[in-house]
Amino acid sequence: MENKKAFWILAAIILSNILGFLAIKGPMSISFSLTAVPILLIALTMGWQMGALVGLFGGIVQALQYTTLWYVFYTAILGGVAGYFAKNARFNRKWGSLFFSAGTMFMFLWIIFTNQSLIASEAFVILISLLMFVIIEYTLIKKHIDHNPLLSLTLAGCAGAAAYIPYDILVLSLAQNYPTTQTLIILGKDLMQDYSAAIIAAAIVAYANARK
Repeated sequence: MENKKAFWILAAIILSNILGFLAIKGPMSISFSLTAVPILLIALTMGWQMGALVGLFGGIVQALQYTTLWYVFYTAILGGVAGYFAKNARFNRKWGSLFFSAGTMFMFLWIIFTNQSLIASEAFVILISLLMFVIIEYTLIKKHIDHNPLLSLTLAGCAGAAAYIPYDILVLSLAQNYPTTQTLIILGKDLMQDYSAAIIAAAIVAYANARK
C-alpha cells in the first residue's frame, strides 16, 4: 500500500511539472497550464500533507516559467488547503463556500479594475450583480454540499485556489515588482486556471469513488 501511495505521489509530481512545461504562453508573462490538476488529485484523495508536498515539488517548472521559485509555495498552499478542506467535511461545509465566493468576487473585481473602458455606472452595475450572484451562489452551495460529492470536492479545490490570493499578491508585487494592474491580471488568470483544474480533479475523483 505504501509503495502504491509513493508511486502516485511521484507520478503526480512528474505530471505536474510536465504540464507546467507544456503551458500556453500569453501576454505579460502569463502562462496558462493545468499544473494544478495532479496536485489537486493527490490533495483530494490523500489529504493536506501530501497535497502540500506534491504542490511544493510539482510546481517547480511553473515557478521557473514565472522566473522565481517562490511560486512553489503558491502551489503548496493550493494543495495543502484543498486537501484539508476535502478531508474535513464539517469544515468544508462551513468555510468552503466562503472561500469559493471570495475567489469569485476577486475574479469579478479583477474584470472591473483591469477594464479601462468601463465607466463608473457600468462598474457599479457589475459590482451589484456580483454581490447578488455571490449571495445566491453561497446559499445554493450550503444547501446542496452534503448531498453532492462532486460539489464538495470542487469546493475544496477552489478553496485551495482562493487561499493563495494573499501570497500570490505578495510575490507578484514585492518579489517581482509587478504594477498593480499586471498583478491583478495574473492573479485573476491563476484563479480561473485553478478553478478549472479543481472542477477537472473533482470530477475524476468523484467518478472513481462512484465506480468503487
